[in-house]
Amino acid sequence: MHSALSTISGGRGGDSVKVQDFGGYGGNGGAAISVQGSGKVLVTGRASDVATGGRAGYGIDCQHDGSPGPGLSVGAGSYARVSSVTFLGGAYGCNVNPSPGIVGVADVVSPIDPSLELSGDTTAGQVLTLVFHGTPGDSARIRLGRQAIVQHQVDTYEDLLTNPLRIYDLGSLPASGQALKHVTIPGSLPKGFLLVFQGSSVGADGQTRFTQSAPVIVR
Repeated sequence: MHSALSTISGGRGGDSVKVQDFGGYGGNGGAAISVQGSGKVLVTGRASDVATGGRAGYGIDCQHDGSPGPGLSVGAGSYARVSSVTFLGGAYGCNVNPSPGIVGVADVVSPIDPSLELSGDTTAGQVLTLVFHGTPGDSARIRLGRQAIVQHQVDTYEDLLTNPLRIYDLGSLPASGQALKHVTIPGSLPKGFLLVFQGSSVGADGQTRFTQSAPVIVR
């Protein structure tokens, strides 16, 4: 799974304020992102993108409150690669022992992995705004295709998510790590037409990295 530019909250634990209900113990808060078994997750974005664990449920007293959830829970045998995104533990009922932002082992990378932000009206003839977020100095491109695919790439953590029919060269990313591209949807395209954008960057080490996809259905 690839989560990008997202704000995520874990579920709140249920309250149990009567002894006869579950012994008076409140429920535990859920993780904002949980990866288990042989699962793998990539989490990319900005520091303003926050994953917050769920709040603990209340029990009959502080000792019976549930545990708050973490922003990210990584189980044994699973893998998480994260960059830039902020992870926060959930709140605890008595305001003590808050959950950590990350539980388990995560690969926290720097400089950041790239992400692609999309906004604008998807009506034919209108302009879309794409913002590429990445590492300053990396060479960035945006790929445009008509088909959504999932194709594994050797020596990369991400997949190729469209076969590009057009490539927009953004050059080297400035100190802000952001580059904008405006794309006009052709007025001749029919409703329901699919466009798929995906960014890619090449770092100083020569490695190519891919963003998540940004699909557009013409309205």
